[in-house]
Amino acid sequence: GQMAEGQRLHPLIATQQAALQGLDGKAWRAAMAAAEADGRSDLHPLRMGACVAYADGGLVTAHQKKALEYGCSLDAVCQLAPAIEQRASLMANTARGGASCAPAVLCQADQFGVLHAPFAAARAYLCEHGWGATRVLVHDEQGVLHVTTADELLPGLPEWS
Repeated sequence: GQMAEGQRLHPLIATQQAALQGLDGKAWRAAMAAAEADGRSDLHPLRMGACVAYADGGLVTAHQKKALEYGCSLDAVCQLAPAIEQRASLMANTARGGASCAPAVLCQADQFGVLHAPFAAARAYLCEHGWGATRVLVHDEQGVLHVTTADELLPGLPEWS
């Protein structure tokens, strides 16, 4: 399953991660570090962490909070929502808003470094609350790294006015 795929892809992923510099690389490494904070491998062995990075270098991380019923787990990206909203509010109140208050890049990684797209609730949050232009780093099943946006991950999204 997912564990075997992560182990299979790990050497390729590690090489990509070492080569990726700048904000994208920082966000990826921070998401992996956040995944390590998950101490509940007894509930599900895959550990997930997420990081949102801002153009000014600011990073915010979270890790999945697992529940016995997997569907009741709190996903890592959704846990970033309060921090994203707080930063946007703070930047708006200090008249320093604009691009600096929007997340520049989002990464959700497992303990092997494989980058996963945000899950459904997180995709909906990002797109429906104004953060759809956020760049998202993801791997496909072959371990190829792709850069997309939250909006591109949610097909059929209506035009918001």
